[in-house]
Amino acid sequence: MSRPSPEFTVVLIGELAAAAGVSARALRHYEDRGLLVPGRTANGYRRYDREDVTRVKQIQLMIGAGLGASTIRRYLDCARTDERGTFLHMCPDLRAALDEVAGRLDKRQAQLTETRLRLRTLAAGAAASDQESAVDIQVDTGDVARIGGGQKGHGAGDITGVAVVPDGQ
Repeated sequence: MSRPSPEFTVVLIGELAAAAGVSARALRHYEDRGLLVPGRTANGYRRYDREDVTRVKQIQLMIGAGLGASTIRRYLDCARTDERGTFLHMCPDLRAALDEVAGRLDKRQAQLTETRLRLRTLAAGAAASDQESAVDIQVDTGDVARIGGGQKGHGAGDITGVAVVPDGQ
């Protein structure tokens, strides 16, 4: 029986996960999405080789750039790894896909900026209302006499202009 050459080393999922710096669960997810296609041993275990470490790093690069699984699957062959590291070669239509992701990010950033502005406006309004002077409480003097004399008051309708103070004040 011949031994595999040093260039071709068969590893199992845990070994690939450790070598690539990801979890075995991530590798299974990549497989489910068609991004990584392992071989199988006779007893059904996933079998990977040295090139799969590079492939996982390429997948991670593309995920980190905001690309979804379908886009990665379409352009994974545009990923390159050499002595400089992992990068994308501009394959046909890849630029358009990257521009689409950038456009979505720009739109989302604009939404987040608008939401942040609304939060600041709300906070500024709350701070301004905290600094306003309290409204004088107006009480009917007849009710005060009845309360002071042991008689029952007529309820909340007798007091008007009560200021609401936020909790903790």
